[in-house]
Amino acid sequence: MEHRWSERKQLPARVTVHSRVDKSFPAILRDLSLGGAFIETAGRSLPVNEPLVLSIVLGPDGDRTYHRLHAMVVRAARDGVGLMCLDCDTGTLGELRAVLDAAKATSVPIREKLRLIVS
Repeated sequence: MEHRWSERKQLPARVTVHSRVDKSFPAILRDLSLGGAFIETAGRSLPVNEPLVLSIVLGPDGDRTYHRLHAMVVRAARDGVGLMCLDCDTGTLGELRAVLDAAKATSVPIREKLRLIVS
């Protein structure tokens, strides 16, 4: 049984992951919810309970906002890791909710609504 408190959306996009284990590296965001995400790590293994920071840019070109989403690895798989969000402020949660709601209401590719930084 899943214990999510918000709906998970398939949102393939690039993200920069900042980790104590591998420093910074690019990854692919597979899905996102208000409570967490799954990222494809291209064969990199990250230990469960490893704290991470995801570099994220939200919004369309003229109205971008920049965030660093703090997360922790809660599940490791061959193709990536499941993350739980940590310490999200209300502004970040509000913007994530808006992006997730927009993904439900339109068929416009989500990459135009949620842009993620790659260093």
